[in-house]
Amino acid sequence: MFKKYFGLLVVVMSLFVSNAAFAQEEKFGIGVQFTFPAWGVSGMMDVTDKTSIQGILGLIGDLKMYAGRGIYRFRKEPYWNVYGYGMIGAWSYTGYKIGYDSNFNVEKTTETALGFGVGVGIEYTWRAWIPKLPPIFWNIEIGFGRVKFDEVD
Repeated sequence: MFKKYFGLLVVVMSLFVSNAAFAQEEKFGIGVQFTFPAWGVSGMMDVTDKTSIQGILGLIGDLKMYAGRGIYRFRKEPYWNVYGYGMIGAWSYTGYKIGYDSNFNVEKTTETALGFGVGVGIEYTWRAWIPKLPPIFWNIEIGFGRVKFDEVD
């Protein structure tokens, strides 16, 4: 039940951010999120000059991710910034459950667990090289995440 409602909330938030992205290009953004091993789409909205919220739907790969982030920019320059983030969400994994009965049965199962993460990153805009480009950003980050699955091995 938790998975169904949490996923629905994230989808609704993502649609809001995605539709709003075309209204004010500097306050909203959509993009692709590569957070190994969960890959998918991302929507971000600036709350203040230094803080943003981000919704992530990692639907590509074996591990599914439905998460939200709070982002704080430690240093914001015209073409780059350094930031920290905190993340909370649900991770869903389809794997194999090993039974410890006399037959050691193996069955396919899906489990969803709550997880969190923290990290830091650097964001850079391509406008630094070609000012006439649209606002396209790339970033690289390093962080720590924790998800504990009980049944999936």
